[in-house]
Amino acid sequence: MYALLVIFVFSVAVLGHIRYSLLVCLLIAMVDAEVMGFIHFWGLRLNTVTAVQLIMAAGIITDMIVHIVHYFVAVQKDRRMGKVDRIVNAGSEIGPSVLFASLTTFIGVLP
Repeated sequence: MYALLVIFVFSVAVLGHIRYSLLVCLLIAMVDAEVMGFIHFWGLRLNTVTAVQLIMAAGIITDMIVHIVHYFVAVQKDRRMGKVDRIVNAGSEIGPSVLFASLTTFIGVLP
């Protein structure tokens, strides 16, 4: 819970929008709940290894979400573009970079 508060404060500082920061926190909470659910579904116990994986998952998803939302907000200054166009633009412009960063992080933690 404290982690979401810290993420909220920093995302407000970075993004400058409370609504988008709440969206970031909601998405992070959803990913954490999903990962915790899969830990239970797969029969794993919460130990040091799974705790580190949860922390890494939260960090990676925060990085990905904030990059995409920050690009979406930065393009918002161009009032000629609608929301759908900004979403498509953010996905096409920064999406591949975020995807490759996530993939290299994933490959880096493989045994």
